[in-house]
Amino acid sequence: MTMKPSMLGIGLSAMVVLICAQRCPCQQRKDQFGDPLPDGAIARFGTTRLRSSLPVSATAFSSDGKMFAYTAPGQETGHRGLGWSDTPGTNLTKNTIIVIWDMQSGKELKRITGPARRIGKMQFTGDRKLLATIDYDYVSRPENRAKFRLWDVDTGREIGTNVPPLVPFSEMTIGPDDKTVALTLPDNGILLWSIERDSEIRRLSLPPEFTGMSAMLLSANGKWLAVSDNIAGCIIWDVATGERLNRIPTKPRKYAWASSNGMVFSPDSKYFVSCSHDFVVRVWRSSDWNEIRQLQREPELASLVGILADNQTLLLSENQLGVSAWNLATGKKIGAITQDRFLGSLSPDRKTLIQQIGQSFEFVDIATRKVTARAAGPTRPIEHIAIHPKEKHVAVATDQVRVFEMETGRELPFDGPKERAACLAYLSGGELLLAATPYPVPVIKDGRMVLQPPARPLQLLNASNGKLLRAFIGEAGEVESIGIMPDGKTVLTFARVLRIPNGIKRETGLRAWDFANGKQVRQIPFQSINQSSSAIADRIAFSSDYRRCACAGQPIRIAEPESGKVVAALEGPLAFVHSLALSRTGRLAAAGQYNYAMKRPELVVWEIASRKSAFTWPSNQYVNVSLEFSPDERLLATGGSDGVVRVWDLKSGREIKSFSGHDGIVIALAFSGDGKRLISGSTYTTALVWDLSKITSNDIRSAPTSEELAALWEDLLSDNPAKSEPAAYRFLEAPESSLSFIRKHVKDMPKASAKQVAQFIADLDANDFRTRTRAENELARLGVAAKSALEEALKNPSSAEHRKRLTILISRFEAKNVTLPILRQLRCISIAERIGNGDAIGLLQSLTDSDCDAFVVSEARAAMERTKMHRAK
Repeated sequence: MTMKPSMLGIGLSAMVVLICAQRCPCQQRKDQFGDPLPDGAIARFGTTRLRSSLPVSATAFSSDGKMFAYTAPGQETGHRGLGWSDTPGTNLTKNTIIVIWDMQSGKELKRITGPARRIGKMQFTGDRKLLATIDYDYVSRPENRAKFRLWDVDTGREIGTNVPPLVPFSEMTIGPDDKTVALTLPDNGILLWSIERDSEIRRLSLPPEFTGMSAMLLSANGKWLAVSDNIAGCIIWDVATGERLNRIPTKPRKYAWASSNGMVFSPDSKYFVSCSHDFVVRVWRSSDWNEIRQLQREPELASLVGILADNQTLLLSENQLGVSAWNLATGKKIGAITQDRFLGSLSPDRKTLIQQIGQSFEFVDIATRKVTARAAGPTRPIEHIAIHPKEKHVAVATDQVRVFEMETGRELPFDGPKERAACLAYLSGGELLLAATPYPVPVIKDGRMVLQPPARPLQLLNASNGKLLRAFIGEAGEVESIGIMPDGKTVLTFARVLRIPNGIKRETGLRAWDFANGKQVRQIPFQSINQSSSAIADRIAFSSDYRRCACAGQPIRIAEPESGKVVAALEGPLAFVHSLALSRTGRLAAAGQYNYAMKRPELVVWEIASRKSAFTWPSNQYVNVSLEFSPDERLLATGGSDGVVRVWDLKSGREIKSFSGHDGIVIALAFSGDGKRLISGSTYTTALVWDLSKITSNDIRSAPTSEELAALWEDLLSDNPAKSEPAAYRFLEAPESSLSFIRKHVKDMPKASAKQVAQFIADLDANDFRTRTRAENELARLGVAAKSALEEALKNPSSAEHRKRLTILISRFEAKNVTLPILRQLRCISIAERIGNGDAIGLLQSLTDSDCDAFVVSEARAAMERTKMHRAK
């Protein structure tokens, strides 16, 4: 008997299927290109296809053109670097990676974990079964010999060989039969090695003057080996016999010889082409090794890309500005293949140009001169992220200014500057975008490539289309931070010192610019703020209203950007600061640093008002390279050198969430205005949008009892932020009752009779430690109310210990903004600002009109202005 399904049954079944589909882990989100997103991510800016996580050190193309491989250093824990560094906390034992791509789809086929050394050379065998590499230590010492390795492409496993140690930066070339490889030996010789038998064929000795070998090349027929030296020239050997056939030239010339891209054999091995440092391209006949012609061109910097399969067409890259084709028979130019700056090579099948663009690759078909494979999106690290005030669009600073949809990751049309960008800021409610493009520009001068300062380091753009509205006038330096003062009239930028190869130096410091005309109006040297000439004092972070900035140094200092005046110095050990952040209100500061005393990286959060640290979290396996506070100051996001984004709860002091998905170092972070989205950018040229909606909901609890309020009020008077912070968050959980209580008591100051004060002063010299400490704490609570009595007691102290404690207390009172009663008032101002409603503004207004300490009044006025601005947005 069969039964017809009821409508109720069908509905229930559909609901079950829907729920299962939602919970099924196989329903993984994908980006706009169809590639899977990591758990917790809702969108990706850019793509992982045809990308390298760090600058590429070697590439290889299979002979059939179907596979392409690159190798790069593994993730490091150094300071915001893109390569290996000696920064404290850097781990130099991370393994390199070898990534193999499918050329048709651009997708990654295999990732091989290489040695903990730099791979300088890499080449496929013709059958694609093996991949040969040469690696060496990052610090070049005589004992650090290079090593030749073979890898099985299918399994990714290393195949052991008996090849002896090689010279660092050794050259390598594999013969067309995949049986012979030529390598460089430490004793100024060449090793011919049989891959098939894993044994030595023979050794070739170079003349004594060959001291700086720059290239080595086997002819396509496998008969000849060409070896060039920076000065001495080039020698040709017969591979079968080891006989030296010729030397080009016969005597050393005054100019240096070919570089690694300065010599090439034709596919039929009949011609040999060289380009030495006199920039003349010469064609040699291999039958007698005579020079038969020179290309008809002006001597300019050039690189030989290769000879096509017709044995007559030479591809030449001139000044690295493009690739042109030349006829070897006539020595005349045929035409241009590409117009853009070229950095790449010719595929083994001689049909495709492989162009490296930043950390991306594109492939150009030589016959049609069209790009056959190119991945869209950024080609350099995501250095800065700016979220549009309406939070639909996000601008990122990378190889150029790019704009993306936040929820989908789709890149939007934006005709902005094509220069590499460092940082961005939206202005005027999102109508304008201020972009810093301060990086040196490569140009050709006197036949050589040099770097010169950018023509327009600061540019004001139309935020909707990228149109240039104004270029700022003046030296901006290597800008890392940018923003505008609340009055809308002054733009602030911060730049670090950066020395570049041709000697250009940019001064570290804050610069102020007139927004109306784009002219620089003043400069505040960074040393005047951090009061240190230390090279490690090179970080700065601003509050949202730019009234405060935190400056890395020893110690970290809080300053007023407009004047450069230091207002606070944060307590802490000697440390190297990797990253720095200020909360929106300027209440909290955070630093990712390397603690020299503990010999470890760590993350520290300070309460600026008390100058003391609230939390310290060690991070032995990674460095916090980027930091960002959430707008409500409840969360702190950190980007690690291990590619992990971590979220910390500032109420409990615990890590509550971590997101893995970046292959590179996370160097940029940004929260959305509601705190429900976190965007992280990495050195992998991509950014990910993370969903924080489940961990950012505000906890609204019942109002505290009168007894609890009294206890919380006392906790706000503590000089220990670890005690006062939980109390502040408890006030935030019940805004209405908290504001009512604070309004009644915020102007109250601790009181004590003259007799009590006298007893506390006497107890400062008590024999019992607890009594002395209690007396000091009570006098600190009284603040300036006890100052006159302390000064009177200091005239006639009872002991040296008594004098010391009296002096410390008086010095604290002279810095009025750090006495405990004033500290509590500052914490109340912060609570009111974070509540941010009309009643909170009323409370702040009452403080600005009060007879409280001038510093308290100033802070209340600034908090009120920020709150009104935030509510207006």
